[in-house]
Amino acid sequence: MFVHYFEKRTVWPYADEWEHGGFSIATNLENFRKRVTAQGVAAGFRSLGDNYDNKGKRYILIYSFYISPDNTTLVMIGAGTVIGIPISAMDFSSRTVIGKVQKTVTSQNAVEKDLSGLWQDGLITTNDFHAASSFHSESCAGRPETFTAFTPGRELDEYRELLQTRVAALHGKGLIRYRKRDKSVWSYSIWGSIKVGIIQQIIGVVRLPRSIFRGERKRSKPTPPPIPNYPQ
Repeated sequence: MFVHYFEKRTVWPYADEWEHGGFSIATNLENFRKRVTAQGVAAGFRSLGDNYDNKGKRYILIYSFYISPDNTTLVMIGAGTVIGIPISAMDFSSRTVIGKVQKTVTSQNAVEKDLSGLWQDGLITTNDFHAASSFHSESCAGRPETFTAFTPGRELDEYRELLQTRVAALHGKGLIRYRKRDKSVWSYSIWGSIKVGIIQQIIGVVRLPRSIFRGERKRSKPTPPPIPNYPQ
């Protein structure tokens, strides 16, 4: 909880360049990134480029962004270390016509429960792009809202707007405080840090075993699932 309170976060935590000298990550993390990005390309996903974590030199992370063939799903593939702790995960995001977001994340270490009420996340523990994509498609199909595509050429700009809207909603609920006048940096408030800390612990214990089972079940399928095709 203390970590949540003191940690500074940026609304847009991605930079075009690494600003702390030479960038490198462990071979196994780089192999993960290359393998899942190759799976995404094979499924028809298009690259939107690579970015680096901008929160400081302790966050040695590279993010590769991809968009689905129908432009409804933005995928972020991240790999690297945070304070020496290795992290590798896929993050799928699809938005509804009313501005809410359905997310799928493939590692408990890379997901944090959203308190704004705008983002709903699902967890599947897997290193397989097809398994994660299939689970995300099923999660979207189970929601009553209609999903809408990202505008071609503005995918990352619109994703940034979603992040800004989420942070503004957290601030409106008194769950965060801004650390800069331009509102680009924020931290959880005392109440927000307590709330997210408790919820993270409870959710982690409850859903991690289920997420592992989901990953194994999806991986056992003999053929990759179809590319997601959500309502426009």
